[in-house]
Amino acid sequence: MIQRLRIIMRALVGFSRTETNAFLILLPLLFIIVFSQPIYNQFVQSSPPVADTVQLNQLLATWKDDPVVLSSNSSEKVKPSLFSFNPNTATEQQLKELGFTQFQITGLVKYRAKGGKFSVKSDLLKLYGMDSSFYQRLFPFIELPQTKQSPTEKSVRPERKELIADINTADTTQLKAVYGIGTKLAQRIINYREKLGGFVSMRQLQEVYGLDSAVVKEAKQKFKVEGGFVPKQFNVNTATAIELAKHPYFKKNISKAIETYRFQHGAFTSLDDLVKIQLVTPDDLARIKPYLTLNP
Repeated sequence: MIQRLRIIMRALVGFSRTETNAFLILLPLLFIIVFSQPIYNQFVQSSPPVADTVQLNQLLATWKDDPVVLSSNSSEKVKPSLFSFNPNTATEQQLKELGFTQFQITGLVKYRAKGGKFSVKSDLLKLYGMDSSFYQRLFPFIELPQTKQSPTEKSVRPERKELIADINTADTTQLKAVYGIGTKLAQRIINYREKLGGFVSMRQLQEVYGLDSAVVKEAKQKFKVEGGFVPKQFNVNTATAIELAKHPYFKKNISKAIETYRFQHGAFTSLDDLVKIQLVTPDDLARIKPYLTLNP
């Protein structure tokens, strides 16, 4: 039979003896490969399910959507109950009733034992093994804020209110209470105050040599000019040029011009008449006016 096949193959396709022998060996292997898959599928589909498969199908049929947890007896299943809880203080039994697995409970307890604390609800997601769907079910019942709260006004340390003193009566000890004012600067402030005849505005501290803006700003928080304060004043109709020139705001030329104007035009009837003097600008008048008077 095989010899006849060899003769036919060599006559039809012109195979050599070696090629003919190889083809005859390959031919049955091809039949096995082609027909093995259908035969296997037919055998498996027709075979009855094993006992494990039947048992698994029965178990799947009994499953429900509601999660369950195992009680102390592993064969007894308990449906979890949801209630308000604080993960920082909840007991292991409460966590178990909520539906936490024993693995999660152990991790949470160890975290608290090491000093860990849950500050906001989302901190619970940091717990290893925490499922997001389980967290969403617990979310309304977690007794923690959703975000970290900013310190309330009560928690902020109230600032100590400093007593505000009168700048025109303050001594060197009081002035040195201002950071940046030492003994020399304190005395310089007092000397300038005496030359002016008193401060009529806290802004005048900026005119004291050596006081920077930061020190003046702090001084304004500790001192003030008392309301109704009247500084030492010169009578504009009787003061001589020499007397006026002793004041820091009256330059020698302005002092002389006031005396000359008064000699030529008579006594001033209003302090605003000083602007009629060419050397006196409106800014000059605003500065010197508090220190002048028309009264004898």
